[in-house]
Amino acid sequence: MQTEEKPLDLQVLPEGCISNVLSLTSPRDACRLSLISTIFKRAGESDAVWERFLPSDYQAIISRSTSSVVPPDLSKKDLYFFLCDHPILIDGGTKIIELQLKLAKEFKSLTIRLTFLGVAAMKDQTIAVGAPRPHLSARFDSTWSACELGRATKALMGGGNDVSEWRQWQDGTEAGNAIPISIPTSVDKCTGKKIYMLGARDLSITWGSTPEHWRWRALPESRFAEVAELLAVCWLEIIGKIETRMLSPKTIYKAYLVIKFGDGMYGLQRSPANVSVSVGGNASGSKRLVYMCTEDDAHITNLRTRSLELEGKFPKNREDGWMEIEMGELFNHEGEDGEVKMTLTETKGGHWKGGLIVLGIELRPN
Repeated sequence: MQTEEKPLDLQVLPEGCISNVLSLTSPRDACRLSLISTIFKRAGESDAVWERFLPSDYQAIISRSTSSVVPPDLSKKDLYFFLCDHPILIDGGTKIIELQLKLAKEFKSLTIRLTFLGVAAMKDQTIAVGAPRPHLSARFDSTWSACELGRATKALMGGGNDVSEWRQWQDGTEAGNAIPISIPTSVDKCTGKKIYMLGARDLSITWGSTPEHWRWRALPESRFAEVAELLAVCWLEIIGKIETRMLSPKTIYKAYLVIKFGDGMYGLQRSPANVSVSVGGNASGSKRLVYMCTEDDAHITNLRTRSLELEGKFPKNREDGWMEIEMGELFNHEGEDGEVKMTLTETKGGHWKGGLIVLGIELRPN
């Protein structure tokens, strides 16, 4: 008589075995799988898992820090999220490194105070993904907006009404029994790829040490101690270099010049600049033309008449209040010894220009 095979019960696997499997996935998958059971939660939060997600040189990065003090005794998971949320100044404050913040639907426990209407007082409990959602209204103690929390909870709990109903959470606490509930919430966390920014002091700027042409000064909105402000040049050349071993391996990077325009900006809108990114002296690297002005300034000089040619060649606004110009991209294979060179030049026009403020060059995983 043939016996029926029983399905494998994952709960009987040793915790170390589960940890090893989870370490071969991703931060997103490890967080999601930790919701399965208690043993998966313990395995999913273990140092063995999160050490695999941290950059291999994370200890060297921390030792080079000149700013952020990493709290002692952090678990590897907490250290991972700390590096995501706290960019670190290194090498005397001339570079910044952080882990990539990218919308990846990660899951992280966020404690929120909810008030259930018409429900008797309850003890701490967890709402399972896909479970029916009770009618509720509450105020939450977190940095999340009501709209963000509404979208996250709505997605996790299988739909619901429009997110506008969550806006009532922002004002006051209504009558009812307030209880803390841990809800897995969608957050913008990363895949562990490294982002580097070379500050202006770490760049080679032609005439940068000549006070008549460039001025170095502090800005409150800058993460570096100094930025470079262009006063007047007819030969504009900015070069940044970084070793490939400092970047994440097997990763496509894009380089961006991070800038602002001063109130007295002039001459930059007259001619396009050449930007390029090359690895190991490869002359056939990424090259393109960009315009060192806003699209509004482009209207003044009739550059917009060739709109198809100009698409994507203007600076774009960033969330931190700065602007960025894409310089090009590269593929960092194994991070072998080599050098990335990023260049912006505008030397053919021969006219004077000024009013450009340079924060630095940022390399981000694409």
